[in-house]
Amino acid sequence: MPNKQSQFEQAEKFLMQKKYFQASELLTKCYSQHQNFRTNYLLFKALTKSQQDHAAVDLAQDYLNSYIADNDLFLELLKAMGQDHQYIAMRILYQQLEPCMKDTEQTFFDETILQFEQQADPLWIRKIVFESAGMELAPPSEQRRLLKKIYSLPVKLLVNIAPNILASTTIHPLIKVDLLDTLRKLKINESFDFVFINGEHYQVSPAKLPNEQSSEVKKRLFALLPDHTDQALLVAQQAEISLKLLLLYPFATTIIKVNHGWLDALVKGETAALSISEKEIAVKLTELLDQWA
Repeated sequence: MPNKQSQFEQAEKFLMQKKYFQASELLTKCYSQHQNFRTNYLLFKALTKSQQDHAAVDLAQDYLNSYIADNDLFLELLKAMGQDHQYIAMRILYQQLEPCMKDTEQTFFDETILQFEQQADPLWIRKIVFESAGMELAPPSEQRRLLKKIYSLPVKLLVNIAPNILASTTIHPLIKVDLLDTLRKLKINESFDFVFINGEHYQVSPAKLPNEQSSEVKKRLFALLPDHTDQALLVAQQAEISLKLLLLYPFATTIIKVNHGWLDALVKGETAALSISEKEIAVKLTELLDQWA
């Protein structure tokens, strides 16, 4: 059985010989035994060279700070994301880093990402756009699958598709909320017609919306939960609260009062302490969550 050092040296030879698949197999074994950036990067290269870009991008997350700290490495990561059609994720990552970049870097990476987007296969794009047109008639499980496909489109096309989804009365609210949050991360300032769970129409600008993950309402509701020795139950209750608050995005803070009445309604379905209008909302949330399951 070859030791780790000999496996690593053989993998380096495979890389030099352009035997990328063999190199990726050996480096995967080395990386599973001992994780470090050097092995990570060599495995990343072997994966990208053997057209395993999705695996390469996933691998880079282990040392993401190292990849984004170096312009050449960041460019390699963006290229792998482009090859894997991760245009939306690519843009979001760039948007997060943009404030820390020099003007010349911003221009370079913005133009580079645009070039990757322009290289997208038009037949593949047409297929996804065509499939997404049937989202309104699909069940939630199929809507989730289609949304993942839509997220592999260039940003401009995502923005073009978004109005039909956000204004739909049949697409599940969690799909619409996911899309809204993605547009927020992309800092899209355009105003969209958004149909809320009560059927009312609202004009929303994603870039101006709050980050649901840092929701004060959610944190305060979590704090009201009783201490549990059963951690699984606590996690399940927190998950249910989170999903129901998502259904109310971006208006949860104006609808939910942080008290035990709402906590019981969200976690147990007990609505006795709520007003008539609040009860209707609580029941609607449960119905929508049942549809999502």
